[in-house]
Amino acid sequence: MKHEKFIRQMTRKEKTEATVMKNGRCFVTERLGNRGFLIKDNPRGDEDYAVEDPKDRKPGDYYPVAWPQAAAQAASFAEDVAYEIGKAMGRECRKRDINVLLRPGVNIKRSPLCGRNFEYYSEDPILAGKLGGAFIRGTQSEGTAANLKHFAVNSQEFERMTTNAVVSKRALREIYLKPFEIAIREGKPWTIMTSYNKVNGQWVPANEELMKLLREEFGFDGVAISDAMAVQTEKVLSHKYGLDFEIGSAGLHTRELQDAIERGLLDEGILDESIDKMLSLQEKTGNRGESLTDCEPADHARARELAAECMVLLKNDGVLPLAKGGRVAVIGALAKEPNYMGCGSGHMNGWKIDSTYEELCRLLGDETDVSYAAGYRIVDCVYKEQGPDEALIAEAVSAAKEADVVLFFTGLPVGYESESYDRQTLSLPADMEAALRAVLDAVQGMTEAVAGTKVVVVNVSGAPVALSLAKERASAILHSYLAGESLGGALADVLCGVAEPGGRLPETFPLRLSDTPSYMSFPAYPTVMPNVYYGEDIFVGYRWYEKRRIPVLFPFGSGLSYTTFAFSDAAMGQESYAADEPVTATVSVKNTGSRKGSQVIQLYVRKPDSGYVVPEKELKAFAKVTLEPGEEQTVTLSVAAEDLGFYDETRGRFVREGGRYEVILATGSAETDVIKTLSYEIKDGEQAQTYHNLLAGEWFYKHPQIGQIAGDVSDAAKAALGPQEGMMADLGCALPAYRMTEDSLFREPAMKPDELAQVLDRLNRS
Repeated sequence: MKHEKFIRQMTRKEKTEATVMKNGRCFVTERLGNRGFLIKDNPRGDEDYAVEDPKDRKPGDYYPVAWPQAAAQAASFAEDVAYEIGKAMGRECRKRDINVLLRPGVNIKRSPLCGRNFEYYSEDPILAGKLGGAFIRGTQSEGTAANLKHFAVNSQEFERMTTNAVVSKRALREIYLKPFEIAIREGKPWTIMTSYNKVNGQWVPANEELMKLLREEFGFDGVAISDAMAVQTEKVLSHKYGLDFEIGSAGLHTRELQDAIERGLLDEGILDESIDKMLSLQEKTGNRGESLTDCEPADHARARELAAECMVLLKNDGVLPLAKGGRVAVIGALAKEPNYMGCGSGHMNGWKIDSTYEELCRLLGDETDVSYAAGYRIVDCVYKEQGPDEALIAEAVSAAKEADVVLFFTGLPVGYESESYDRQTLSLPADMEAALRAVLDAVQGMTEAVAGTKVVVVNVSGAPVALSLAKERASAILHSYLAGESLGGALADVLCGVAEPGGRLPETFPLRLSDTPSYMSFPAYPTVMPNVYYGEDIFVGYRWYEKRRIPVLFPFGSGLSYTTFAFSDAAMGQESYAADEPVTATVSVKNTGSRKGSQVIQLYVRKPDSGYVVPEKELKAFAKVTLEPGEEQTVTLSVAAEDLGFYDETRGRFVREGGRYEVILATGSAETDVIKTLSYEIKDGEQAQTYHNLLAGEWFYKHPQIGQIAGDVSDAAKAALGPQEGMMADLGCALPAYRMTEDSLFREPAMKPDELAQVLDRLNRS
């Protein structure tokens, strides 16, 4: 061990106490002069879980910039955006003497209702893993440790400390663990956080299979930290299987560890290894506590630019970007009080909060008549939702009737999305939707002489909401995730055409909650569901909707631009690949419009004749390109070999099948977004294990080529392969390696084990 000399000086009591927090710090060893390290949820360092009124701030208070949240970063489809935000937050942590930043969260968005979805990237494991890895690289480039969380299968907040996620091994490996695998491979995080829940009956830190996978196969060699107060039982097993440190642990656990060592139930060397890792973490995150200068205006401005990169234009009949002049009605209290952050440990009070209304007035100038009406009230918690305010609605309708363009602001106010509880509906607040409907009815019911008012819906939420009304009747829809303190200014920039709507949807917006994959197994208060069955298996997000042919409101990967693009010369890097080679494709992209703009090229892979049950297609790579008018660029996309296989539960590993694959280059997951479909071949791949020794005899009896496949096995074996007179084939029993006579249920051997293996092998090859 690197720090063996220091560790030898520690008593057993000091070693066990080093595994829990002490006075808010981690790994404190006072006798030996070790002050430990500090872990925090955000760069400010204080408990910053709820929105603070700027009027309550005291002189000298320090507030770092609040950057776009993970859901917004994912919408950018740009690793450099996540990297830059991670780097900025890592730099701010260094100023505050914070060693570990408890971000990013790469948990899969299984349901749109998860209260913490604003903290997570996507419903797709590739997008989540790559953006998470980029954020980690940025944070750690500043000498601050990123904390990859929550490992694993933490896709709900309700009962998160008691629930048991029951998930197939295939879904675990292909969906829920894949983003962790990618983020570890590409980001190499120095710390990771285990989740509260059980997975397949075992608390995660004490789950030998998961922790072994994390350490051995994924190659994580850093400090494994528990979530706060997560290790309530099985502390000894948790440390035995690879947990190093507990946040918020009760003091009695240190005594439990000492007893386990004394009784020979835990090797003291395991604690030594944990301490060695924590000392290495301290070294990597040294030289903390720079001068605490206030934020620079340039940081706020840069956050505004990055927020625009994350905004998604979902509909536009030409009304956007707004032209100066005429009359614009800004309706909705969220236009003046933007919800830029979710609540809980993912929240962070910003340095300076932009008002969209004020920024719109500035950008549109004196030549534009800008009016405002609240339309609805903002309440600070979903449980305090109130009915429509008729006076506010009447005021909104009056303002709308006088306008050429209405900008109606919808979304989820502060408190609707939070750690510790989930949403219970896709709906917008009732008073908000009532006001929107009244405005649409009013302007669309006006006489021909004064008709023509355009309604633009501007939605801000950390996850999908019901926007069917807006899609049906509004002229344009601009959606933003919770994009930090500069959200308001960035919205104004995009609406006025100062910035491009650079985002694409990192998740599907469903039409109805009942259409969602987890609808029947996503518990909500007051339901009791200690075992949550992930019955949709690998079919999460767009995989589900496409496989079941369920129409959606807005597809995964979709988003519009203010300019146009043309595509040409799409081609595979090679016609065939070895099973261990990365796959590449190229396409030329040209900006054919009159404005600078960005486009996201998405590479999906399909295996049409797979021996496994597979999705219609799966995202495997993506690239964002920004072009000036007339500019053209060749985009190359590459898929790692590790991300191309299917997990075979029989073999207990990933299998990359041989044969033909299709590559779909597209600008979104919808069929209308396809640029071109290409193909390639894997020549040395494996076969899916379709046939095994517990197959029903029907496979043998009905296989049209069973005689030829059997080869040179014995006559007795061949006789067992097809229905014979006197055999009870209709019983549908297991493979007829044993013959059953008409007058007896005793079996007579008809096929030797090596003959059975030969036939099965040939069936799997056929």
